[in-house]
Amino acid sequence: MSEKRQYVVVVNSVREQAYQTLRNEIVSMELKPGTVISTQDTATRLNLSRTPVREAFIQLQEERLREISPQKATVVSKIDFNRVYQEWFIREALEVENMRAFAKRASKKTLETMKEMINKYYKSLSSIEKMPIIKSIGGYIFKKSINLEGLSNGEKIEKKITVYAVHNKLREIDEEIAKGKTVLLFIDEINRCEHTVQQELMNLILNREINGYKLHDDVKILAAMNPSSKYGSDFDYQVVDMDAAQENRFVWLNMEPDYTQWLDWAMNAGIEQKVIEFISTFPEYLHRINEDDIRATPRSYERVSKSYKIYKEQKDSIPRSVFLNVI
Repeated sequence: MSEKRQYVVVVNSVREQAYQTLRNEIVSMELKPGTVISTQDTATRLNLSRTPVREAFIQLQEERLREISPQKATVVSKIDFNRVYQEWFIREALEVENMRAFAKRASKKTLETMKEMINKYYKSLSSIEKMPIIKSIGGYIFKKSINLEGLSNGEKIEKKITVYAVHNKLREIDEEIAKGKTVLLFIDEINRCEHTVQQELMNLILNREINGYKLHDDVKILAAMNPSSKYGSDFDYQVVDMDAAQENRFVWLNMEPDYTQWLDWAMNAGIEQKVIEFISTFPEYLHRINEDDIRATPRSYERVSKSYKIYKEQKDSIPRSVFLNVI
């Protein structure tokens, strides 16, 4: 397709609002270190549903602003003074150097205004009075720095948008849709990825949009996940369970192996005849859990078939005992 598509990123989501609100409250010490915060109470206070608050909590935890105490309570992280010192050291080095460069290029009037703002800061009595002044000084320097760099020259700054490259699979979808076909988009192992990836996949599934790319109406979405001990499964897969709100977005179909369907597939897929005969005679072995032993699945017998084929072709060089041990 020769047509070039533009994709605009929209970040003003409910999740982002919840995250920014909580982050500001933590950074400003409105929520003090060690304060217990719960999803339900926070959602009620911010007048939001629990899902965006839960997602904001995950992001805050990744930034080490939130932690789970040994008693399983979610709390605002305590101040890490070592981290504070490291960040202060970097900021001091960068900001001092920037101020030196700024002072060399600033006009006399700009420097006089800066001097007045700094004097006002030192005359203020409390930290509550100082904070707005610090923000004003920072904003003033930023505004003047733009003009000094010739980025605006007094003109209105043009707003930009972020344009993402389109993933190869999404291009393939566009090509198939252009041919008039209906596309089935299959998202496999959706519960094997991290929460942040799950969130983007949920955005694709629910809103049919990702990074500004919108799915065509003729694209149907199907997802699959691995069994989890959360549902009483005997399989102990390493999965990232979804919360109740995410699970409620799906129509659930529980899939179980059926040996007759597997046999139909096996005959068309070129599975070795000996393997097909074994499952025909002992269908209970197709999906069997052997306690304290290897668990057989339909996928296992495909590997057995491949191994047996290699063994038949190289009988002279592969001892039968080795083959049987592999099986």
